[in-house]
Amino acid sequence: QEGQGTDEAGSRLPAYPSPFLGRAAEVRQVSELMAENRLVTLLGIGGVGKTRLAVRAAEGQAENGAEVWFVDLAEVVEGSTVGEARAEDSCRLIGVAAAALGLISPWQESSDVLRRLVLALEGRDALLVLDNCEQIVEDVASFTAQLLRRAPQLRILTTSREPLNLPEEQRFTVPPLTAQDTESPAVEFFLARARAVDAAIDDDPEAAGSAAELCRRLDGLPLALELAAAQTHVLSVGQLLERISDRLDLLARPGRAAPRRQQTLRGMLDWSWSLLQEQEQILLRRLAVHPVSWRLDAVEEICPDLELPRRRVLPLSLIHI
Repeated sequence: QEGQGTDEAGSRLPAYPSPFLGRAAEVRQVSELMAENRLVTLLGIGGVGKTRLAVRAAEGQAENGAEVWFVDLAEVVEGSTVGEARAEDSCRLIGVAAAALGLISPWQESSDVLRRLVLALEGRDALLVLDNCEQIVEDVASFTAQLLRRAPQLRILTTSREPLNLPEEQRFTVPPLTAQDTESPAVEFFLARARAVDAAIDDDPEAAGSAAELCRRLDGLPLALELAAAQTHVLSVGQLLERISDRLDLLARPGRAAPRRQQTLRGMLDWSWSLLQEQEQILLRRLAVHPVSWRLDAVEEICPDLELPRRRVLPLSLIHI
């Protein structure tokens, strides 16, 4: 049975049980970019909060009367090895988008889905949010270019770990939460999440100070902060700080409803690593010899060999560094 299509105006965005915190400036910046550009990509490392920021910015568009549609692409390559190109990925991408708009059922096959999708979006003040694009970024780029060309009033907001590299793309790099002191957004975020686990955290006079140092040690990464906060039902913030050197094993919430890649910090890193092609993995391993930062001339001097030709270093560096 087919869905009801896009006749009903409104927003179809995911709902979250926890409040959105610490990103007021970023929401404003993204909203301004969307007002001036038809394609905006939120870039950032895994766990930095791209999806939540995209949803919050999209909610603002919906409040201003736009129709908003959210398409989660994380499952498009479900069952395949992440990073392996599959001939049907492009078709599945179009099908997932059409299903999100209610044009077809997820299991329904149609040779004409892209045309129906364009017709549904044509002439509408609509925003399409494409989430988790990195695993099929080339297919997403092709799909996005077609939609923008054929539906002139459509705007698209994407989240990805690498850009689509389209001429019309406006990029916005999502930063971690700042963590300079006890009043910082990262500390506000951590304490709010910890308070949901154990309200008694407010009775600990050292919690805020320890939380500030913990947030700095975790680089203000929202996923890491959320995983740490989940441990406060058994550990004080000070005890968490003492154990943070074992963060890959400590920061876990197995058995929760979150995707597996978001249940542990190690899982997030493994997922990110699996998205890289072989030459990208080689480059990243060799960049690890630099203790803090590097310049391109140093990368070109140290990294190339028979496995990684010098001519490949610059293109890979421009994408990932």
